[in-house]
Amino acid sequence: MPTYDQELVDRILAATDIVALVGSVVPLTKRSGDNLFGRCPFHKEKTASFSVNRRKQIFHCFGCGVGGDAIGWLMRYEKINFPEAVRRLAEQAKIDLPRYRPSGEDSLNESLFRLHEVAQKLFLERLRDSSNTKAQSAMDYLLGRGLTPETIDSCGIGLAPDSWDTFALLAMREGFRIEQLLGSGLCGRNDSGNVYDRFRDRITFPIQNLSNRIVGFGARVLPGKDDGAKYLNSPETAIYKKSEILYGLPWARDEIRKQDSVIVVEGYLDLISLHQFGVQNVVATSGTALTNRQARLLHRFSPKVFLVYDGDEAGRRASLRGGDVMIAEGLDVHVAFLPEGEDPDTYVQKFGAEAFHGLLLQGQGWLEHQYAHFVRLGALNSPSDTVAALRELIRVLREMSDSTIQNFWVKRIAQRFQIAESVVRHELSRGTIATRNDDDETVDTQTEWNEDEAQIIAFLVKYRETPEDFEYHKRIHRWLKPDIFTTPPLRALYDLFVRKWLEENEFPEISDLIATAKLFPQLEDWVNSVLMQKLSKIPHQPNPSVIDEIDFFEHDLAMTEEKIRVLMVPVYERQIEEIEFKIVRASQQELPELFQSKHQVNRIIKQLQKTGFLAISTSDL
Repeated sequence: MPTYDQELVDRILAATDIVALVGSVVPLTKRSGDNLFGRCPFHKEKTASFSVNRRKQIFHCFGCGVGGDAIGWLMRYEKINFPEAVRRLAEQAKIDLPRYRPSGEDSLNESLFRLHEVAQKLFLERLRDSSNTKAQSAMDYLLGRGLTPETIDSCGIGLAPDSWDTFALLAMREGFRIEQLLGSGLCGRNDSGNVYDRFRDRITFPIQNLSNRIVGFGARVLPGKDDGAKYLNSPETAIYKKSEILYGLPWARDEIRKQDSVIVVEGYLDLISLHQFGVQNVVATSGTALTNRQARLLHRFSPKVFLVYDGDEAGRRASLRGGDVMIAEGLDVHVAFLPEGEDPDTYVQKFGAEAFHGLLLQGQGWLEHQYAHFVRLGALNSPSDTVAALRELIRVLREMSDSTIQNFWVKRIAQRFQIAESVVRHELSRGTIATRNDDDETVDTQTEWNEDEAQIIAFLVKYRETPEDFEYHKRIHRWLKPDIFTTPPLRALYDLFVRKWLEENEFPEISDLIATAKLFPQLEDWVNSVLMQKLSKIPHQPNPSVIDEIDFFEHDLAMTEEKIRVLMVPVYERQIEEIEFKIVRASQQELPELFQSKHQVNRIIKQLQKTGFLAISTSDL
C-alpha cells in the first residue's frame, strides 16, 4: 500500500502538539507525571482513564485500549482515513505534501468519493441548464421558496436528470465499474440485471462528511409530480453511515463553536433557509431520528443544543425521543416548538432571524418539556402515574456516563416533583446491585444492572432442559466471552454456565444457580422469578390461552439474539477499527494477513446481523 514517506510523516508529527490537538475537544485536567487525563471519547466511562502524553506525543485509553499518535487520533475521532489525517495535520503545520495515490482499502473508499463528485458535477450542470424545461421548473421552485441564486450555488443544490441511466453511463465512460456504482448507493440493479440511476428527476442536496467530501444525497421530488416519497435519500454505504452524519455540520462547525450552541432542525430546506438568513450554527437530521453517535458528534463542538420541531403531535413525539438521546450524552437540551402550520423555513422567511432567535429563547429545558408532556397526558393525576413518569425520567438518567451531570439532574427532578432526593436516588439505584466481599460484608459496587446482559442470562436460566436447549447454550457460549459482562452478579452466573459446559458438558443444577445467586443480595429473588415465570411479555394475542411454550421460546430466543447483537457488534466494530489503523501503517508483507483478518471479522458481523444467527454454526469462529 503506497503511503507518504515516513520521514515526511515524522516531520508532521514532530510539528504537531498532540495535547493541543486532543485538548481542543476533550477536556484534559488531571496530571500524572507526563500524562494528562480526561474521559475517553470512544466509550462511555465515569472516571477519567484516557491519557495524553506530551513528551511521547501519544494518546492511550486504559479503559477500552485505543491509542496511537496524532494521526491515529484524527483517524479515530474524525472518522477519516490515513491520507486525509496526514493532510489535515500538514496544513496546520504549514508543511507541503506530495500527491498521494491511494490503493487497496483506501482506493475503494476513494472511488466512492470520486463517484459522488461525478454525480454532483452532473447534477449542478443539469439545474443550471437554462434550455432544459425541467431545470427551469426546479429553479423556479427553489427561487419561489425564497432561496437566492447565491444560496443555491453555495449549498450545491442540483437536479438529477429525468432518465434511467444518464449518470450510470457517464460514470462507466469515466472508467468506473458496475460494482463501484452499486456500492456507491447512486445506482441500483433491477430484476432484469440492468443498472439504473437511483436519483432521477429530483432536486438534489449533497450530504458531506466532516472533511467536506460528499458521501450521499438527499433528493426532493419536483413540485406537482406524484413520484412516491417526497424525499429520497442515499442508502448506507462504506462512506455514508447515517447514524454518524448530520446534514450541514461541515458548514456550521465553526459557527457552532463561536456561538457555543447548535440548533437542530429536521429538513434540508429548513437548514438552508436559516443559513441564508444568517442563522448558521444549525444542522439537520434529514427526517431521521437522532442517534447517540450524532449526539456525541455535536458534543465535540458545543454542549448546548436547541431542538426545533413542528408543534403537532408528531413533532412533540420526536422532541421527546431526541431530547432523551441528547440528555443521555450529557448535552444541555432546550426544545422549541414552531406555531402550527410553520416549519423553520417558512417561519424565518416570514418573520426573520431575530424572531427565530426569540423563539429559541422561549424554548423549554429538557425537564420542563418532559414535565409539561406528562401534564398534557394527565400522567401526574395519581401517585402511581406520577411514579411511572418519574421512572421514565430516571431511565434516561441511567444512560448517562457523566456522574456529575447525573447528580445535577437527580436534584432537579427531586425539586420539580417536590420529593426528596433520596427517593430519586433509590429509584436510580434499582439498577444497582450490591455484592459481598471475602468477609461476607455487603459492599455497594455501584455496578449498573445491564438489561441486555440480564436477558441473555435469563434465557440460559430458563431454557436448560432439553438437548436442543444445550445446543443453543453452546452457540451462545461461542459468541460470548465472560469478559463481555460488566455486571458482576450476571458475570458470576455466566461463569457458572461456562464452567459446567466446559468441564462437565451439562447444565447447572437449580441448587448451583441459587448458591451462586446468594452471593449477591437481590440476585436470588431475580433468579427465582426467572425460574418461575416467563422471561418477558408476549405481544397481545386474541386468545392468550393458546400461547404455548414454543411461543415463549421463539420470542425469548429472538430477544436474546438481539441482546447478543447489542453487546457483540460494537466489540467487532472496534476490532475492525484497530485492524484498519494497523493497515495504514503496515508493510507490504503484513497487508495480506491484515486484510484477511478484516474480512473474517466483517463476516462475523454479517452473521450477527442475520435473523436467527444462533442457528448458524460458529465452530469456525
